[in-house]
Amino acid sequence: MDDISAWAAAIVTAGLVVSIPSQYQTDHHELQALARQQRIQDALATLVDEGAVTARCEPVGVPNHAPIPLLALRLETPPAQVVSAQVRTISHGTYVDPANEEVRRDYVLNLNDPHEKASVPVPPGFTATRTSRDWLIFQRCTSGG
Repeated sequence: MDDISAWAAAIVTAGLVVSIPSQYQTDHHELQALARQQRIQDALATLVDEGAVTARCEPVGVPNHAPIPLLALRLETPPAQVVSAQVRTISHGTYVDPANEEVRRDYVLNLNDPHEKASVPVPPGFTATRTSRDWLIFQRCTSGG
């Protein structure tokens, strides 16, 4: 029985050792994806901190659901004031659009949601007010913004 246990342990150990490079690569890829998402999110938070996106020009439209919690928190506004363009098009307010394909592709909540992959155009009548590496800000304020 001890020989069988030793062989079983050796086989399991060998299997684990063989899987380490693959697991390392998977983990490394996931960490890189999380770092990209954090950079994109930080860039959006910076635009709020600098006043490029404010609660004075609401509602705030976004291309998908991912930015809603961050913007609602940073703007100290109800989440209902931050609208996914995949759900509803806004006619006035502020629209936050991805500035590049990396943001469009990587800053989503669920990669398997077919709505998250759909590209949404900037609402008509909005004017570009600010750009950054990751985000484009458009506005059409009705008053005070």
